[in-house]
Amino acid sequence: MAPRRLPSVANQRSSIGLTAAATTQSLGLDCPGLTQQALAACGIAYPRDTDQQQQVGEQLTADRLRRGDLVFWKGHVAMMLDAERIIHANAHHMATAIEPLSQTRARYVAAGVGEPTAYRRP
Repeated sequence: MAPRRLPSVANQRSSIGLTAAATTQSLGLDCPGLTQQALAACGIAYPRDTDQQQQVGEQLTADRLRRGDLVFWKGHVAMMLDAERIIHANAHHMATAIEPLSQTRARYVAAGVGEPTAYRRP
C-alpha cells in the first residue's frame, strides 16, 4: 500500500531546509509541500495548501493514528512516521524535522497554536 511508503519518502527529504510556500527541493520545503511531494512520489495527487489537505482523506481520531497518517494544526501539517513520531517542515527547527508528536503538541499548545485540528488518513 502506497501510504506506508509515505514516511520513507518524506524522510528522504528530511535534510532539506524550510522555505515558506516552497514546493521544490532546491528551494526548500514548507509543511504542505513536504506532504504533497511524499504523496505524489507514491502516486497520490493531493492539494497544495494545508487547509485543502485537511479536507482530503479519511477523518481519524488520535487513538487511530498510524504510519503515513497526517496531523493538522491551524496552518500546519505533519506526517506520522510511527505510532509516536512525526516528520514535518517547521519554523521551530527551520528545517524538516523528526520528533515525538507529544513534544510538538506540547510546544504548540505552549505557543498558543493549540491542539491538532484534525487527523486524516490519505
